[in-house]
Amino acid sequence: MYVELRRRYELNEYLALALSVIVVALVFTGWEGIITSNKFRLATAFIGVSTAFLFHELAHRAVARRFGCYARYVISPLGLIITLLTVFTPIKIIMTGYVGIVCPPPFTFGYGYGYTDPRRLYALIAMAGPLTNIALSVIFYSLTYAPLPVTYLRMFDFAAEINAWIAFFNLIPIPPLDGSKIFTYNPLLSIFLVMVSVVLMVVVF
Repeated sequence: MYVELRRRYELNEYLALALSVIVVALVFTGWEGIITSNKFRLATAFIGVSTAFLFHELAHRAVARRFGCYARYVISPLGLIITLLTVFTPIKIIMTGYVGIVCPPPFTFGYGYGYTDPRRLYALIAMAGPLTNIALSVIFYSLTYAPLPVTYLRMFDFAAEINAWIAFFNLIPIPPLDGSKIFTYNPLLSIFLVMVSVVLMVVVF
């Protein structure tokens, strides 16, 4: 029974992630790309979003589980609508869902397991997503200098931009964004990470 319920919840989580990826990809494709059925823009958006969005959410989940918390991706119907509406705007807002986290009371269990400071725990979980995007953006931007066909270089460039934007947006210290949890734990660290993401945006865009 437990295994069956677990599989059902995991399937729902995978479907939620898939739906979110589709919505975010459409948003970054833009309404002109959707109307004109621009296959290159659609393919580029899906590749970029698959790395930026998926790895961002999975990083949150992985770190939370590393500390003994229950974590899974949960879709937000209202967030999906808000995200879809930004397909018509130059500034994209990504609010399709979040990683729901339930942690046990503060504890320690061996080296590297458990936690004693809840604020530090949630800051670490929050940082995992944007830091993953920053790393991916740097990697993709580096690949734009590789001796490859222009088509691939444009895809890498777009992926670098998407990752940089998602990192910056999530590091803004306003609830419920990741930046607010980092700021609560360490304001200076939060400001530093925002500055890093801004510099990255300037470089890749």
